[in-house]
Amino acid sequence: MGMRITGIEFRQRHDRPLDGLYALLHTAGTMIAYATSLQIVSVILMLITSSKQGLVDLILATVVVNRAARRASN
Repeated sequence: MGMRITGIEFRQRHDRPLDGLYALLHTAGTMIAYATSLQIVSVILMLITSSKQGLVDLILATVVVNRAARRASN
């Protein structure tokens, strides 16, 4: 619900929306990162990589897209 309100969505490779398995893997990976010190690695990656992706996003090759900005560019 929060993602709909803020207008963001997750996408997989080749601009596909996340399917159920990727959503589950992303949620589990994020929960593990929050529960361990891996979240620090994730934040550092967000700060230093050009794509601003966290650890879970880099592993799963997912990106967060702003829907409003995406529609404006098309």
